Amino acid sequence: MSFKPLPLTTYNELLESFDKCNDALNKGYFMTAVQHATNGLDNLKKFERAFLTMRSTAYQQQGEFNQALNDAVMLQKQPFPFDSQGYIAAAQILYQQAKMEETIQTCDMLVSHNDTYRMYMAEVNIDQLILYKTLAIQRMKHRSDPVKKLSFDTLVLILNDLLFDDIIHCLHVSKAWQASIIHCASIKCLHKLLVTGKWVKNNQHYPGNRLCKSISLISNHVRELDVLFDSKEVQETLGNVPFHHLRSLGIVERGVMMHKEQLLSFLKNSSDTLEQITFGCENAPSIHQVLSICLNLKTLTYSSQASSDAFEPFYNEGQQRLLKHPSLTRLTLVFSRIREKQIRRILKITINLKELTICGCDSMAIGTLSQYGNHIQHITIGNPDFTLLLSNAESTISYPNQDINNNGCGINLLSSKFIDTNRFHHHTVDVSRCDTMTAGLLLSLLESKNQIAEYKVEALSISTNKMNDEITSAIDNGLHDWHRFSTFHSQHLRSFKITFSKSTEAIFASVIQQCPALEEICLQGSSLPTHVLYTAMKSLRALRCLGIGNMNDNGEDIFDTVISTAENQQHMRSFFEYHVLLLGSGNNNYNNNCNRSSLEQVRLSSFSYLETETWRMLLRIGTLRSLCLMGLHLLDEPDVELILDTLTKSPPPLLEDLTICYLDNVKDHNINRMDFTCIRLKHCYFITTSGLIHLCNNAKKLKELEIRFGHNIEREPIEILTRKRNIRLIWKGY
Repeated sequence: MSFKPLPLTTYNELLESFDKCNDALNKGYFMTAVQHATNGLDNLKKFERAFLTMRSTAYQQQGEFNQALNDAVMLQKQPFPFDSQGYIAAAQILYQQAKMEETIQTCDMLVSHNDTYRMYMAEVNIDQLILYKTLAIQRMKHRSDPVKKLSFDTLVLILNDLLFDDIIHCLHVSKAWQASIIHCASIKCLHKLLVTGKWVKNNQHYPGNRLCKSISLISNHVRELDVLFDSKEVQETLGNVPFHHLRSLGIVERGVMMHKEQLLSFLKNSSDTLEQITFGCENAPSIHQVLSICLNLKTLTYSSQASSDAFEPFYNEGQQRLLKHPSLTRLTLVFSRIREKQIRRILKITINLKELTICGCDSMAIGTLSQYGNHIQHITIGNPDFTLLLSNAESTISYPNQDINNNGCGINLLSSKFIDTNRFHHHTVDVSRCDTMTAGLLLSLLESKNQIAEYKVEALSISTNKMNDEITSAIDNGLHDWHRFSTFHSQHLRSFKITFSKSTEAIFASVIQQCPALEEICLQGSSLPTHVLYTAMKSLRALRCLGIGNMNDNGEDIFDTVISTAENQQHMRSFFEYHVLLLGSGNNNYNNNCNRSSLEQVRLSSFSYLETETWRMLLRIGTLRSLCLMGLHLLDEPDVELILDTLTKSPPPLLEDLTICYLDNVKDHNINRMDFTCIRLKHCYFITTSGLIHLCNNAKKLKELEIRFGHNIEREPIEILTRKRNIRLIWKGY
């Protein structure tokens, strides 16, 4: 940008005005001083314009176009007609940056000034503006947008490989790109949106409210919306964005209370499409109000400290009370206390309810559930733990806009349950986290689900470990005596998960012997099972899965580490040996009806002591397909090397699924030669990126790799390698 130096008279006039103003002040001629000071300030504005012009030119010559454009914009704020220098400078800079649309807009801004300035246009040299506008129009005619050349299928393939943040950038490239994205309904990353304070903060580099505008542009594509209200920016970002096609909505408050009106707008805008809702907030509408608005709702999770507002009856505009909800099949209620009347009111409305999870109900409410819950197939009763729920809300939330490989599916307010209701169990009962549960209440609950004498429950989870021997012997009430449960028998029970104590081990052993169809048994408690339980399990002909220990799927200890003794090891080793011998064609000493073991999955966790001979006997079971090792403390490091070396060189012939979690001293050389269909490595802090790269390159069977909380593992190279080798990667880090 060319500029003319200020004439020498301008410098002299500035100095002369300063001297005359100072002299007039000393003599008391104040009006004269004001006049000379005004003349001096006018001359200073000339210097400001000159310096801005020169600095903008210097920036432009150095290639710092953003700084040059800022000075040009400051020149545009000068009074007419001096602002023309700023428009000319800005048009030149934008043209050099190949921003043709902005160049044309800048040229038109000066030419289209108000009519009051038209008489002064002769003083402005607009030839340069016309030149830049003409050149920009010509370049736009010859410029081809690559998006216009792509077929629709190719465009969808490209966009599906992007993250949500990348889509936001693409929306603001040009109007053609924006239209292409908005009209493409097959972009997977737009279907799921998670909004958190951290995500909003990471996108604050967008000018103005571009993030909010971007969400508005693609709001019709969003099918699953999860919002974590942990900052005021989250509320401001969402604003009044309309979501008209939501199928899943998850709201969790953490430190910031959301407005009920905003939540109601979410519900009303997507009232016809919403199928799943999760609320973890204190200011949510009542359950009756939610059900009245969303008539197609199938799954509802409601968590709050107080239950009084949540169960308030709701009347719609016609004052017609909601009598029945036709579609709700899954309901989760987590409160500090749920009363009998509230349970009865909900069960009368939800006529098609199939799965119910209640946390915070007392014995009276459980009795009401037994009376009105005959139509429910899956029942879970537990204790409320709001600290745990809210602390885990962010870790169990899905991150579709940041992580396309995350396997989550929305906010999950409950920690992992014992029973997976997605399996082929038609009737399940889980009371493992209910301190108020007794043998009498449980039997009445099981009987309520059947109109005949035979119990039809297929999966049952119980915990009696909270009642130690001293307490059990001191209780007089028969409801608390778990010996009553020893009469339980069923030809339909397939899954039995128990947390036992020494006083209840024999009771559950009797139950196992009276349930011959059992396929899955999970044993947890303050001690390892003895020969009493192992003998009972040997009578099972269809046992496929055995879990022993006190750690759940997330690697969290349910109780303290189990103290293992030599006697425990002998009983466990004898049980494994029993299944090894069943494989022999002529060895029918243990079982006259079956000469082949059915055991396919073994899960061992949180042991303080495990002998190498027990390991060796376990790995000799030829039918073993899945092995999970969690939190095991072997005798010394050579034993770890021996076991992992056996898994690498001579594993069971059918083993295809291996999980290693919190296993001491697992290093790169222990895993880089493993080859299974599915490998899960959780909390393995000594494994590095190099070890995983060798594992992926050497494994020929590997189809799925799960990594959770690896301190020394870089994500990007693993993602690139697994994508190249067509390996499904599941990643969860800090």
